[in-house]
Amino acid sequence: MNETRRRYYLHRMADYGDRHFDPAAGMLLLPMSGYRNVHAEHLDDTPRHPVRESLYYALVLLELADRSLQGRAEVIIRRLIALQEASDPEAKTFGLWPYFLEDPVAKWSWPDFNWADFNAMTLLFIWHRHGRRLSASLATEIEQAIARAAICIRRRNVDLNYTNIAIKGTFVTLSAAEISGDADLHRYALDRLGRLRDTVLSAGGFVEYNSPTYAAISLAGLHAIGTYVRDERARVLTEPLLERFWRDVAERFHPETMELAGPHARAYTTRLGEAPELLGSLIEKASRGSVVYPLVEGREPFGALYACVVNVDAPADVVAALSARASKPRQTVVRSQARPTEAPRVQTTWLEPAFCLGSVSFQDGWEQRHNLIAYWKSKDGKIGSLTHRYLRDDRPCCSGYFVSEQREGAVAAGAFLGAYADHHVSIPTEGTTCAFLGPVIELDAAGEKIDVCVDGCRVGLGESVPVSVGGVVRLTLSAVTFEWSLMKHDVSPAPKSGPRVESVSADRLRIVLPHYEGMRRQLRWLDFERAASGYALSLAASGAAFPKADGLDVVVPETTPVSPIATETWALHREVASV
Repeated sequence: MNETRRRYYLHRMADYGDRHFDPAAGMLLLPMSGYRNVHAEHLDDTPRHPVRESLYYALVLLELADRSLQGRAEVIIRRLIALQEASDPEAKTFGLWPYFLEDPVAKWSWPDFNWADFNAMTLLFIWHRHGRRLSASLATEIEQAIARAAICIRRRNVDLNYTNIAIKGTFVTLSAAEISGDADLHRYALDRLGRLRDTVLSAGGFVEYNSPTYAAISLAGLHAIGTYVRDERARVLTEPLLERFWRDVAERFHPETMELAGPHARAYTTRLGEAPELLGSLIEKASRGSVVYPLVEGREPFGALYACVVNVDAPADVVAALSARASKPRQTVVRSQARPTEAPRVQTTWLEPAFCLGSVSFQDGWEQRHNLIAYWKSKDGKIGSLTHRYLRDDRPCCSGYFVSEQREGAVAAGAFLGAYADHHVSIPTEGTTCAFLGPVIELDAAGEKIDVCVDGCRVGLGESVPVSVGGVVRLTLSAVTFEWSLMKHDVSPAPKSGPRVESVSADRLRIVLPHYEGMRRQLRWLDFERAASGYALSLAASGAAFPKADGLDVVVPETTPVSPIATETWALHREVASV
């Protein structure tokens, strides 16, 4: 990323901040759309003043190096430091920031402790890059706020499998220790970084594997250590993590679609191109400008800030892979095992010029998962996608587990109901209330008409056609063809409706496998004796033969199982909620 491109990003972020700045509050005023998570579900849709984005805006103003903007930046920084919880040094929330001006930490029923890591990291960028330009009193206030955040981070001592936060918190504690001269904190941070390296390397991968969002945040945190931490030991410990992260990105990067091929442990949009600010800007910098993602009009652009303030030095072969113009057919298989008590999780990705396809061997159905996802480019250059989701009405359900085995462009997949959670992985429940429950395979052809056949008979626009076990669905597009076959659908008690193909529109299609469908009512997971579906999916370039699914197999439970992690997760939820 050259300086011209960097200035382009900064001005786009500054323009966005200028439009949303509220002088009376000294902060940005933004809609709630970016905060619809478990920590903010108690809030209505009233626009609020967010801490994180306001602090990003202050850093952007300082990065532009225009003295006329420095006064506003300092006002924002002081305003946000005042919102940090600082009243009781013994409290678990000491050093934490709220999401919003309107909702202080003291009144937050379920605090997001990640906000200590996120906001302290931004304050550190401000201190390292602009501390000499700020008044001595403000620089001291920033140092004190960073020190309080480091106390919160150390006290929490997050599980090192929580990859992005483990990395960000390690950068904060390392840098805070060097600023303050706190030798004990420095020993803790350096030991934590060593344990983090060993955790990742021994597991064989990341719990937050292949995430378009969190790979970027983790990379930014690692590059921040390399850019700003002085201790050479920290740089040495960071190198294998950086290499592993960048290789994971490069191995799954699909040049034809510019997408990060699946599966994704945590993703907030279906496509990287829909939200390219974070990872897209880092890929641009790592590829020396060979790959450039346009910012999406109307989206909050602050994710590009990390690439503007850290040095990015990827290995030479990673740079070459990211700069490639075409894919060579290849399969990537990553086996990771976060804990000795868990079975290895296998992530399989197939790339060839016409498409990419990825799946994971086992995973829950949380809305941030892309357990099976394919991308291809339509005839007019848009990006199409096929995804598997387990839905409760229109929202993904954590209790809808996914299993698969993949070889190249062929996948055997299963979906089954387990007794676990509903909308969030950290809140186990006994059931849910809905009118529909079950796996849904969705195809978005990005404006291109889909030719649909069920058992050789064409499906008309808007039609809904039943599919029996053994039935074959053929989906034909200009660049790719899909063959999908129902292998198993066993639900007890059985719903009144069965598996079907729905032609939603000319370019959108759903394959629906109901585990419950009927009147909206309360369901208990264990009311189901069993609820399982299985299918085979093959994907080929237009005119090519389908890959053979022979020998691929998955096993789904014969009865509704209780998730082995439900008890542990529930205990964690109770601990956090009681703070």
